[in-house]
Amino acid sequence: MGDMRELFDDLKQAKQERHQKWFDKNMAIILGMTFIFKDTVCLFRETGKPKVDFYPHTGRWKVKNKMYNGGGQSFKNWYNKQ
Repeated sequence: MGDMRELFDDLKQAKQERHQKWFDKNMAIILGMTFIFKDTVCLFRETGKPKVDFYPHTGRWKVKNKMYNGGGQSFKNWYNKQ
């Protein structure tokens, strides 16, 4: 049973490192945009644009209870078209 525990711990560590890498990359992409960072979510609340929650750890964003994915660059392109 100890070997299985070590395997799952290694997988968990790899997942955390991967998500941290995504977080750093996505934050660098959206750095010039106006948003509020709350917990692990970037809240975009500009007047005249839709209210959007962007999750930099996964590269997903939510608009009116609909989830989109594609990463920071896809989000930035989508948001600028709005």
